[in-house]
Amino acid sequence: MTGQGKGPQAQLSITEMDIGDIFVNYQNEFDVGIENTGEIDCHYKLIPYETPFGSKFHFSKTEGVLGVKEKSRDLIRVTFKSDILGEFSETFRFALEGSSEMLTLTFKGHVVAPTFKFSEEIIDFGKVSYKFPVYKTVHLTNTSDVEINYVVRVPGDGRSLQTEFNITNDRGRLEKNKEASITIEFIPCFPQ
Repeated sequence: MTGQGKGPQAQLSITEMDIGDIFVNYQNEFDVGIENTGEIDCHYKLIPYETPFGSKFHFSKTEGVLGVKEKSRDLIRVTFKSDILGEFSETFRFALEGSSEMLTLTFKGHVVAPTFKFSEEIIDFGKVSYKFPVYKTVHLTNTSDVEINYVVRVPGDGRSLQTEFNITNDRGRLEKNKEASITIEFIPCFPQ
């Protein structure tokens, strides 16, 4: 709706976006256009937001003036990078100076943990001799789009004051789609 005597009017190129599953600490970028659709200059301003996920969004422009002669349009780059997990639905509001109407922009999605896989799900050392070491090597692959820090351990090892497992390369950082070789030494301390 345009016409003489009307307040400023504008529209966003998108009003809602489902960005799906996103890995924690992975940066995503989206472009959103805002365009003057009225017959007078339009000053817009992003209303502050302070929700846990809302604070993970950053806007390249939070305010501006859209002229009327050239049907002015601004392109706003929105970046999202979250260090917390969970589902979100965040609605951002742009106020138009001189108008009671607001433009809304909603992002929905789910921040998920990184994914990885081992070359073997179960490590079978077979029959081993008491007090003699046996070794197995497995490979850990980062299958996510972000770097991961990993720590490998055997739960319960050392409860009897003697450790039976020694792990080489038991911690580190893996870039996306990279692999680490991990060697596990097993020395049975108790005959069975």
